[in-house]
Amino acid sequence: MQKILGLDIGSYSVKAVEILNTYKNYKVTHFHEIVVPEIEGVDPSDVGMTTVRQLFKQNDIAVDKIYTGIMGVLASTRIFELQNVKRRNMGLVVQGELENQAPFRIEDVVVDHQVLDVKGTVSSVLAVMARKEDVEAYLNELRKLSIEPKIIDVDYLSFMNMVPFFQFEAGEQDSALNGREAAASIEPQQRRYRLVVDVGHQKTSVVLFKGERLVAARTIRMAGRYVTEFLAKNLGVTYGEAQRIKHAVSRIETSENAKAEAGREREFLVARLMGVAVSELVREVARTVYSFAAQEKTLPEVLFVSGGTSVIQGFRQYLEAALGVPVKPFSFQSDKLIIDEDLEHKTDSMIQALALGLRGVHHKRQSQINLRRGELALVGSYDKLITQISNVGIIVASLVLCLFVSYLVKLFILGSEIDVLKSEYRDAVKKTLKTEPADLSKVAAKKDYSFSDYSSKSLKIIESEIRESDDAVKYFMERQSVYPLRVLEEISKIIPKQIATDGADEQKAKGLIVDVLEFTVQGRSLNIEGETDSRASAETIGSLLKAMPSLQAVNLTASAKTGSEKIIKFRVQASLKEAL
Repeated sequence: MQKILGLDIGSYSVKAVEILNTYKNYKVTHFHEIVVPEIEGVDPSDVGMTTVRQLFKQNDIAVDKIYTGIMGVLASTRIFELQNVKRRNMGLVVQGELENQAPFRIEDVVVDHQVLDVKGTVSSVLAVMARKEDVEAYLNELRKLSIEPKIIDVDYLSFMNMVPFFQFEAGEQDSALNGREAAASIEPQQRRYRLVVDVGHQKTSVVLFKGERLVAARTIRMAGRYVTEFLAKNLGVTYGEAQRIKHAVSRIETSENAKAEAGREREFLVARLMGVAVSELVREVARTVYSFAAQEKTLPEVLFVSGGTSVIQGFRQYLEAALGVPVKPFSFQSDKLIIDEDLEHKTDSMIQALALGLRGVHHKRQSQINLRRGELALVGSYDKLITQISNVGIIVASLVLCLFVSYLVKLFILGSEIDVLKSEYRDAVKKTLKTEPADLSKVAAKKDYSFSDYSSKSLKIIESEIRESDDAVKYFMERQSVYPLRVLEEISKIIPKQIATDGADEQKAKGLIVDVLEFTVQGRSLNIEGETDSRASAETIGSLLKAMPSLQAVNLTASAKTGSEKIIKFRVQASLKEAL
């Protein structure tokens, strides 16, 4: 039996689903989840990876294979209709199609594709691209935890792995018949459209299937965190307190005629505010669904919803009413996929991790996307480097052993060739060590020197070289930089909490209002996205950053937030002159 782990590293929590492959069916045996703590001044991705380590340690996880995926916001997907293109040429054609659309150089992105359907000479192809530096950074963080995934998928594309296991109502399941009977029965089933909406913490994934085939997908940058931030803003509380209030109330109120019960006025107010926030989220989902419907000329017939926000009381009913599409709970064919009865009530929360884990199941309709392409399979792989060093040691030791055996044979049978053998062995040692150490030169300087003495000393020197290389790699791993935190610290010192201004007395100390939404440091590139209360404040922020001695090429862009004239969105891009 084989154990498979689906690992979902989210911004709110880290989730892991253990799946047991019994070779007859698949059984979900364990579900683990740890909430990622909010630590001010620390990159959430660093905290997330620390949480992954904690999850593995606390639950003593030991599996055969691990499947994971990057967040959909880090990848871009396209579906092409290509005509008269052979499969062996598909990769080059897809890369050519994407080259004109990519916002980056094609050399700086990872590209993969998957043939979704073939009708005659026309192929429907899913193409995915992501920045190499994003995939490489994700890989490096996993390697620090001794996790080396062979496959890195895209989170929302992994839902393709799950559709073949769905339990549909009578008459809805796709037929598996062949021949003329199949031609007559499959066609009506293939027209069925099924929608999966996964409402996470920072993003919502909307994926549309026609039968078991993916036809459209989109990631919306709005989810549960938006609801929490909306509560915090309107209740005048901290984000953490708003999170606790949201979980305590856990329901929405959208009816205009609803009234608060006596003694529960504050709870009613929270439910009302959550309803307003959820309505904004559902409006974005509706726009996506209607764009899919315009593309396919029909609305989906059934909707499956998952994610932590989806369990809020009233959310599913509101979504169903807004879209006009029936919302149904996830249900799987019991002869193919079994969820332990102790875990059934957590099905909606584990869906994303389950979908990633089911990548380990072989099915023609599953996701075949893997962003570990080209040099990314090797770059930065410390574990693989150590393994290569060990392999070199084994090869060298095997070579020495073979030469030594050859020496014994020649000693008894071909005594006249012993000197030639010694010379060959010395050349092999010199080639391996790039030189002949002084200790070996002294031994070889003697006439009729002892070959056993020379070989034993050379083996010790080679083993010492391997150990030194191993120690060097481990030393490098232990001293990795906290570079992003140091950049953040310097910027925090540059931008003051308040800025004095000239004017009326009441404006002598006007506060600088800044809400940073994204702060990333990749290599020597710095990117800051946020919101402030005026263009003047945005320009002040840009001026302060331009004055930093360690930054150069500082570029500030600012614009009014859609739907609001009092909130200014800004973005700062800069490069670092040197490491801090």
